[in-house]
Amino acid sequence: MVPDTGQLATAVFAIHADDGGGTFQARMKQIGELQRTIDALETSHLTTEDEKSYIPGDLVEPGEIEMEFFWNGAALPPDARVRATLTVTLPAAPDQSAAASWVASGFFTLRLLPSAQLNTIMMGKTKFKLDGQATADGGTKFTFTPATVA
Repeated sequence: MVPDTGQLATAVFAIHADDGGGTFQARMKQIGELQRTIDALETSHLTTEDEKSYIPGDLVEPGEIEMEFFWNGAALPPDARVRATLTVTLPAAPDQSAAASWVASGFFTLRLLPSAQLNTIMMGKTKFKLDGQATADGGTKFTFTPATVA
């Protein structure tokens, strides 16, 4: 099964070998946004006038992404703490020969299995925390690959 949001975006998790290996992919309803942030350090002092002053901190918070998927009973997402490398491929525009994508490693922080309800499509949910690490066992820092214009 090819994971597909209907907009041709995909998300594929490659589970790290020491956490069982394999992949998790499902038909996604939503691939959430990824917000990467940095702290602002105040540099104001006693002679500062009018406004506080700031500089950017040294470390970026790598972020967490939430995804909602159609539950079919055959695609159980990994449980919390399982480490994986996530690849998200964005939809390609008509003038692009290759779509943009990003990849990063991390671990699952949530696995929500749906309740069974009459006349309701069963939806699962997962959250994935990027770990900001590049390691010998497959860890990958956030890396964005821009689309290629045809």
